[in-house]
Amino acid sequence: MIFTPSSEDRERFQTQKFSVLSHLRAGKTITQKEAEAAYSIMRLASRVDELRREGWNVITTMVPAGEDGPLVAQYSLPPDRPRRVTKYLSVVPENIPAELKELHQWVLWKGVLRKGKISKVPHTISGESASSTNPDTWTSFENVMEEYSAGRSDGIGFVFAPEGGLVGVDLDHCFDEKDVIVPQAAEIARVLDSYAERSVSGKGLHVIVGGNLEKGTRKGPVEIYPHGRYFTMTGHVLEGYENLRANQGVLERLVRLVSPNKKPQVQQLPKKSYYSNDELVLKAQAAKNGEKFSRLWSGDTSGYPSQSEADVALLAILLYWTGGDEDRASILFEKSGLYREKWNRADYRRRCFEFLRGGDSL
Repeated sequence: MIFTPSSEDRERFQTQKFSVLSHLRAGKTITQKEAEAAYSIMRLASRVDELRREGWNVITTMVPAGEDGPLVAQYSLPPDRPRRVTKYLSVVPENIPAELKELHQWVLWKGVLRKGKISKVPHTISGESASSTNPDTWTSFENVMEEYSAGRSDGIGFVFAPEGGLVGVDLDHCFDEKDVIVPQAAEIARVLDSYAERSVSGKGLHVIVGGNLEKGTRKGPVEIYPHGRYFTMTGHVLEGYENLRANQGVLERLVRLVSPNKKPQVQQLPKKSYYSNDELVLKAQAAKNGEKFSRLWSGDTSGYPSQSEADVALLAILLYWTGGDEDRASILFEKSGLYREKWNRADYRRRCFEFLRGGDSL
């Protein structure tokens, strides 16, 4: 659930933010425990994130809490450069998931004015052009952070690789004039339930989800990319969405919702071809997407937010192999590991097939 602050909350957070800023500008450090004791601030990390979005170069240092205690975040401002002179959000590296940092899929970028608009042009650590389709121009997270910290780039970016198991969802215009997330963006972040951060403008949202898609799609403010693109990265996390998670089923459904005018891809087998039920299952298991079919056929719903989503995924494959014959697909479904009492309800079966024909919901 995304927290939506009231006007009273926003006024209180503003006061807390100024208290933290005054504390830091006095040359002092602060931890969560100290902020709670001095200013009754229960969520120091959120106030620090707000300061960073305003350009304050707040540094995080992990220090022990007492003798031999656990490490906690201690915040400070560097006296030589307390504020970045930039229109872009600064990078908060400690918030970026470790799974992404381990990958050799990072580039740098600079803002370049083209036809009245700023383009975020990727480049290598040597200053040459980088490409989202050429792994030879990618590097490590440590390398890009070293260059970025030295001021030789406007930001860092993560590239989505083919069959890399990660998909990027780019949402525009996500925050209103009061900096409150808009309902559509909040709902997409909720159902994807994975790592989400603000874009460099502070107004967009980037969500990175574990999953695989053959190709991307876009409509209006929503863009989905499985490969061939890169995301500018900030580490300004949407509260509650700090962790990278897989969500294949929701990704597939989001693609369908983003492209509602596209008819479901239920291909027809040649009419002269006929397979017995056993032959059909063997053919499906040996096909290009046979692994997916086998998992669903055995009753494995992992990667799907609900069994209903898994049901329609299996039905789509069965419809292909039965040439679009819904009656036969239904009979075959009953032989699968996904079969359950709910399937005996005619209204549920009808909703599943209608959903595959472009219906709005299950």
